[in-house]
Amino acid sequence: PDDLRATLLAFATDQVLRIDGHLSAAAPAAPRKHGADARDGARSCCAWSRANGWLLMAKVEVLLAGPSPRVLASLLDHLAAMVATQSSDGRWHQIVDNATTFLETSGSAMAVYALATAIDRGWADAATFAPALRSAWAGLQRAIDASGVVTGICKGFGVHDDPESYAAAATSFERSGPGLGAVLRAALAVRAVDL
Repeated sequence: PDDLRATLLAFATDQVLRIDGHLSAAAPAAPRKHGADARDGARSCCAWSRANGWLLMAKVEVLLAGPSPRVLASLLDHLAAMVATQSSDGRWHQIVDNATTFLETSGSAMAVYALATAIDRGWADAATFAPALRSAWAGLQRAIDASGVVTGICKGFGVHDDPESYAAAATSFERSGPGLGAVLRAALAVRAVDL
């Protein structure tokens, strides 16, 4: 069992680092691009909020399974890049480095989960990252109405060619499983951190 665990952890570590390398911009401390279109291999134009969120969560999950200095370094660089693009609302925009796009809740929730878990586990410096976490959590709470409906969850979709397509995405997915799950996961992670 220990050999299998080590093999699986090595595989997961390799995969998350490969994905991160594939999605990374020229500078390591930049938000990650959405990906490549499976139909033609064309790279995305944009740093989609939820793509960044999924990758942040994957890095956290690998680190929860076992130590990896390379994944930890990648997570901290990625978190710093996300904090640098955080909106004054606390959440992140649909295209995280384009403030003209709408505030997207599910990717923001995934970033909250990653920030809270990294602080709670001692991977990220609380003095550096807690202010961003507090702001993000406050923004996330504003996206939940009194009846529990979560707003601002982008409809899932594939890689797009231009920022306008990302900006025009529907946000009428208040009952989106991935979006709602991310919000719940963020709330549980925040509970563990002394803010």
